[in-house]
Amino acid sequence: SQGMGGPDVLFALARSYMKLGEFDKATSYFRRVPESADASYRSSIAAIGEILENQGDTAAAVEKYKQARRLGGSTLYTIATLNDRIERIEKREREKATAPTPLTIQVRHLHGGLLGRSCAGPLTVNSTGVRYEGNEHVFSANLVGVTVRISKDEMSVQFQSSQKFKVARSEAERFRENLAGFQQAYSPANR
Repeated sequence: SQGMGGPDVLFALARSYMKLGEFDKATSYFRRVPESADASYRSSIAAIGEILENQGDTAAAVEKYKQARRLGGSTLYTIATLNDRIERIEKREREKATAPTPLTIQVRHLHGGLLGRSCAGPLTVNSTGVRYEGNEHVFSANLVGVTVRISKDEMSVQFQSSQKFKVARSEAERFRENLAGFQQAYSPANR
């Protein structure tokens, strides 16, 4: 009793639309494959996951892959294949979550010397390095070799030479953490 609307026919139609890149039509046919112990049903669920992943809905894709895996996978989407897809998406999501974010804090650059003069401006850390753009001085350095030391409300940043900045302790701590994140993410060892 497979008839025209049998699971295999619906699945084959859906696969054809998927190959043509007509994802909405493909999804609607995959969804029509009746729930059963049949391989075409399990493959349909995983295929919907694949379409969702291609459309950038990774959370929904993982759900579909996990559902297909719970049902035992299929020849088209083996347990190993489903595990790989789930792991790849989850790894990408974890990396996104731990990626350092650029940070700019307002600081006062202490010039030192008897007059105790200073200038003010933003101090930024991002993937290209560390940069201070004060109204009198500009310092910049790439991520390699930049160090930060904090004592009370002062932070020393080692550019080509060491420069002192007056800044709230919490801001200095945030700055140091972000710098460490960028240094780790962009160090040659991790490339």
